[in-house]
Amino acid sequence: MKDNPLLLFGYSDACFHIAEQLKTKGWPLVIADNDLIRVEQAQKDGFSAIGLDYTQDEALCEAGIGQHVDCIFCLFEHDSENVFLTISARALAPELKIVAITESQEAEHKLRIAGADHIINPYTMSGRRIAELMRKPEVVDVLDHTLYGRYEINMTQIEITEACALNQKCLSNIDLKKDFDLILLGIVGAEREDPFIFSVQGTDHRLTPGDTLVIIGMPNAIELFKDHLNMPPNHVRTS
Repeated sequence: MKDNPLLLFGYSDACFHIAEQLKTKGWPLVIADNDLIRVEQAQKDGFSAIGLDYTQDEALCEAGIGQHVDCIFCLFEHDSENVFLTISARALAPELKIVAITESQEAEHKLRIAGADHIINPYTMSGRRIAELMRKPEVVDVLDHTLYGRYEINMTQIEITEACALNQKCLSNIDLKKDFDLILLGIVGAEREDPFIFSVQGTDHRLTPGDTLVIIGMPNAIELFKDHLNMPPNHVRTS
């Protein structure tokens, strides 16, 4: 509900960009941090911000958790803080929607156990999850301007041609994550009337000219992959 404010905890770089995008879309939000210097910086950047000790249940309740706040973002730079906050907030409000960010697979597991509804880890997000998110334009826009921008992760489309090294290759024989540190988000099949990207999980599609791969990864990894596509087919590494 846009009538209820979103609480964004931890004024990190990710928090700044997420808050900026949400604000432009008309979402009422308040940034909360236990560091008054970061609170002042958030206010200077034009956001409503409060000093709040997230380790105290009373402070969380006073901020509206369990009452008029129905969604929070855990955006501290340290995973331990996000895990602690998730546990505390979930105990206070079972119906609260909790979104947390992490760069650690171990912390991702802990956050899930702690009760986070959505965990954002740009290095381990599966193609299926991202494909599902892409069906929601507002979420895609936030991802594009925040996570991809923060981690310098790009999204690119690569069309399969007759001369392409992947022409006639099956997806089951290609491991982009292992060989190039890239995630295959999906594919637009040339023979399909449906123009939308579909998830490739569990799909053994044979690539043919006109197919388009949608890939995300670091810019240098994408360029390396493109260089490999210019090699003869037997030089492209497959699993």
